Amino acid sequence: MDIYGLLIAGFLVTMGTMGDRIGRKKLLLIGGAVFGIASEAAALSTSPQMLIASRALLSVVSALAGEHHSRHGHQEHRPSPEVLQ
Repeated sequence: MDIYGLLIAGFLVTMGTMGDRIGRKKLLLIGGAVFGIASEAAALSTSPQMLIASRALLSVVSALAGEHHSRHGHQEHRPSPEVLQ
């Protein structure tokens, strides 16, 4: 278990609540911008501490995408209940 997995799991529910309050589309757009900045910070990190902090921020922002994807799960890829029986 690393910081990325721990934080993404912890913030997934929180980001769902935020998406309900301020709007999922707005939250996804903000998350995309912050993800880009955090990715650049991780790529340009000069110390292990900076890399860990960047990865932690990436995981929090990834929870935004996970929340958005879970809310808009691709129903066409899930088998119907009739198929499962």
